[in-house]
Amino acid sequence: MPAWRWRWRIGGFRKENRMQEGKWLARNPFHFTEGFGNPDTEREVIDRAVVVPGQGEPAWAEGGSYQVIRIVRFATDLWDRDSVDEQERIIGRRREGRWLDGAPGEEQPNFAADPHGKTTPLDSHVRLAAPDRRNPPPMVRRSYSYDRGDGDSGLIFSCFQRDLVQGFETVQRRLEGESLAKYVLTTGVATSSSPARGRLDRSPPAVVDRQPGCLGLAGNQHVGLILFLSRSRNLSMSVGVRKRAVEAGM
Repeated sequence: MPAWRWRWRIGGFRKENRMQEGKWLARNPFHFTEGFGNPDTEREVIDRAVVVPGQGEPAWAEGGSYQVIRIVRFATDLWDRDSVDEQERIIGRRREGRWLDGAPGEEQPNFAADPHGKTTPLDSHVRLAAPDRRNPPPMVRRSYSYDRGDGDSGLIFSCFQRDLVQGFETVQRRLEGESLAKYVLTTGVATSSSPARGRLDRSPPAVVDRQPGCLGLAGNQHVGLILFLSRSRNLSMSVGVRKRAVEAGM
C-alpha cells in the first residue's frame, strides 16, 4: 500500500457468528454470547449511531458516526477458575444470553423488581452498563475476539454512536467498580469519526482498506479509524502512517 508505513496490526474473529432475532451474535473469549444489546432494525441503528444535522457537529460528520476502538485483554485462565454460576453473576446473564431472572435474551429484564441485586448483582457488567434496559445506551457495538498466543487474548471492542459523551463515555463511567474489572485490562484505545459515504474529502484525513471487516488507521494531524460494519467473521486491523491526505471519496 503506497504512502503508508505499517506500525501495528491485529487480526480478529467472531466465534459462532450468527443472526438471531434480528441481531448479530457471537461468543467472546469468556464463553458468553454478545450482541443482544444492539438494535434489531436499521431504523434503530441509524437513530443510535448516525450523526444528524442540528446536533452541533461539523458538517463533514453529518451522516457518519463516531467510533471507539478498545483492545481489551482477558485474563481467561483466572476467569476459568470461577464456576459458571459465578461468571454469570459477574456478567449478569447466562452464557447463552438468557437473563438471570429467567427472561429470554431478546426481552428486557425487570431490574426494578430486584432493587437489592439478589438476582442480578448491582455490580454486574450488564446492569451497570445499562441499568434501564428499556432505554439502552445510544450506541451500536460490533466487536471481535483476538488471540495472539502466549495468553494474550481478548476483545477488539468497537462501538459507533452519534454522540461520544452520551454513548461510550457515559457507559464507561457507569462501569467503574464493576466486578468484571479484575479479569480485563484495556491495552489500547482510540476514538475517531467515520464519515458518510462520499464525504471523506471533507473529513479529517483517514484511509480505509476496503476489504470487508478490515480496519485501517492513519492520518496527519488527526488519527482516524474507520471500520466497515459487515457480516464478516474475521477482522484485520492495521495501523499505519500516511504521507499524504486522501482526496478520493469512499
